[in-house]
Amino acid sequence: MGATPAYRSNSAWRQVYRALDHRFAKNQCQNHSMMQQFPETVRNFAHVFVTLQGQRHQADYDPVPMFSRSDVQLSIQQAEQAIQMLEETETRDRRAFAVFVLFQRRRH
Repeated sequence: MGATPAYRSNSAWRQVYRALDHRFAKNQCQNHSMMQQFPETVRNFAHVFVTLQGQRHQADYDPVPMFSRSDVQLSIQQAEQAIQMLEETETRDRRAFAVFVLFQRRRH
């Protein structure tokens, strides 16, 4: 959508930003045969995404578990590392992954 605000439309950026269906993205990240086509950095990001999404759901919807400060800090650190590794991945692989987790594949 553009690396900086000067190169993107705010309304288009908002639409793309909110377009991610987390359930669909999680299912795509767990599609091992397709994920094997991506570099290890993308596969690692996908694994962290699924793991942290599960933790977020547990935190949001299950009133019983308690999370320690150190557990939360570790999760934040994992997310930051996964994002950094993804940012270091070639642009074409990042774009392909974004398409894979955002858009459903249609049969011809």
